[in-house]
Amino acid sequence: MTQFKAGYILDIIASVISSFENSKDDKFDADSLKMKGLLKHITSFDVTFPFERSIDYNNLNPILATLNNIITRGLPTRAPILLENEISKALSVSTRDIRNTSEIYFVEKDYKINWQTVFELFHIVDPDVNVQRENYLGQLGNEGEWNFLNNKLRDTPFVKQIFQSQRPFKTINNNLGAGRSVDFSFEIPYLNTFFIVEDRKSVFEKFYTKGIIFEFDGQHHKSVGYRHYDKYREEQADEQHFDTLRQSSDERELNDEIVRTFKNDIFKIFEKNYNRSIPDFAAEFILLFTPIAVARIQKTLIEYFLSKPEVLSSEKIRIAIIERDVPCGALAIQSFSDFFHNIKNLIIDDHSLP
Repeated sequence: MTQFKAGYILDIIASVISSFENSKDDKFDADSLKMKGLLKHITSFDVTFPFERSIDYNNLNPILATLNNIITRGLPTRAPILLENEISKALSVSTRDIRNTSEIYFVEKDYKINWQTVFELFHIVDPDVNVQRENYLGQLGNEGEWNFLNNKLRDTPFVKQIFQSQRPFKTINNNLGAGRSVDFSFEIPYLNTFFIVEDRKSVFEKFYTKGIIFEFDGQHHKSVGYRHYDKYREEQADEQHFDTLRQSSDERELNDEIVRTFKNDIFKIFEKNYNRSIPDFAAEFILLFTPIAVARIQKTLIEYFLSKPEVLSSEKIRIAIIERDVPCGALAIQSFSDFFHNIKNLIIDDHSLP
């Protein structure tokens, strides 16, 4: 599995965000930093290839290299004109007074989308999905962890989508490796900042994220040796701004500290999105997530073609794209083809697409 970064954003959505940020006096306003963190989060995605990738960086296809730079700049970067036009036409979106109102108006319904709605929807969770054990995509250390996730946290079913299971501890704090992992973790997708002053003149800003570790402890964690080791792990996690919450396997009710944690605003937003009506917000999902999906498809195609350049010499290739939420497949391929041929004409290159 490989992680990539790519994402498009429509001009009208970017205007909503920038208008809100420009209304703030403080460059490092907390809400603006939260939005920056969300954008960074949703432009990261994982891809699994059915072969071992190997790219000859000394002999890259110049068109694909240029296209890659276009797609991955900005994170997110401006959406292709084709995408802007097709979505605006399909949704009957009006951008009138957008620079002054920082809102998007839908012509065919009495509704407008503002910064708060954009902010909330960027907390991505699939509405009303009841994940069962057989289709849970995380890795579990034991069945007790599923009991914690499915039964102890039954009032917050969305956590099955946002918790990372069995995250290696070294990715939180490299001081503790040796194959150790945490039961569940949630890295809060908001940016926080502090400043480093050097020579009393130079000021550097440093961004970081916070997180929460959830441990489901069996009886062996009550031994003296384990208590000392757990304390050490908690200290190592705290160094990287991760809190550790523990649920003992012999406790029937959910730990009070965990209950209080789920009352935080970010989890309320995830819960709100989980309970949203998909038909009622279909247009908003398309505005926000079709551009993201298109960029992911195009980035994946680029990486595939760079790994297997011989495929571009084929007369025809077959591509299957399964859409489970927003339309994106046909738009991604058409836009990719347009980009490819436009760049080819600019640099007078003889490469072509099947």
